[in-house]
Amino acid sequence: MKILEKSPALLPSWLRALTGGRKSPSAQDLAAQEPRHLTRLLPQVFDHRLLGKYRRICGFAADGTLPMTWPQVAAGPLHVAMFTDPAFPVPAMGIVHVRNRIEQLQSIADTEAVELTTWLARCETVDQGTQVQVVTEATVAGELRWRSELTALVRGKSKTKKEKSPQSAQVESPSLRSVMVHVPVDMGRRYARVAGDWNPIHQYAWTAKAFGFPRAIAHGMWLLGRVLAESGDDLPSYPRVCEVHFRRPVLLPSTVALRTFAQPHGGIGFALLSRDGQTRHLYGSVQAL
Repeated sequence: MKILEKSPALLPSWLRALTGGRKSPSAQDLAAQEPRHLTRLLPQVFDHRLLGKYRRICGFAADGTLPMTWPQVAAGPLHVAMFTDPAFPVPAMGIVHVRNRIEQLQSIADTEAVELTTWLARCETVDQGTQVQVVTEATVAGELRWRSELTALVRGKSKTKKEKSPQSAQVESPSLRSVMVHVPVDMGRRYARVAGDWNPIHQYAWTAKAFGFPRAIAHGMWLLGRVLAESGDDLPSYPRVCEVHFRRPVLLPSTVALRTFAQPHGGIGFALLSRDGQTRHLYGSVQAL
């Protein structure tokens, strides 16, 4: 286990990513069951100026508590250091966020000292390439307050024919919110200055094209943060869980439609759709635990 007194510098990590070359998981990587790349960041109070910038770029209210997505953003430098470690089984460049589960067990005041721990839980081969799952936990004075499971994909050659699924999204009723969200061309760079995620797929069209995208794409965690910020008044109380699936990238620039709706057993469901409503970019729910 690595124990850190402060968050690792991002520049050395991204330089390692640029020079890391091609990697593929070994049979040992795929078979491993125990946590790997375990890192603990000792308790600290988050930078209020940076937290303020994050709230503004996503639309969160300054209510004295950490936004539901913030601990994962704060753990971003730990994730980047993990992904760019020479022993990490897949390359950092081009890694794509495909799913996330966030459990918020209790609120965290933005004045509390938070300890972050993260590790690689699983590495597996899937039809689209190689998939990894990274777990992150946030504790306050030894009490678990927050936990996430991040699933990311490094795309490879498909071995089987992929079945086509319907692109149109049926949004359930009753509808709670319907909002058009404009995502500007520089949102990837603006968010990266706050979150530190300088993955080239988010920066410019020419850097994204090297990884198979026609233009730069929005960060999945910015999209989720925007959804949760817009839905704040409708979210269930603690403890609660957010599950999100990232289905189709949002190209920059774009205008997308956010729809939220009540769930039959409480909580909310949400979907981010193309402007014409025919393509579902992401979908998920926030429910009481």
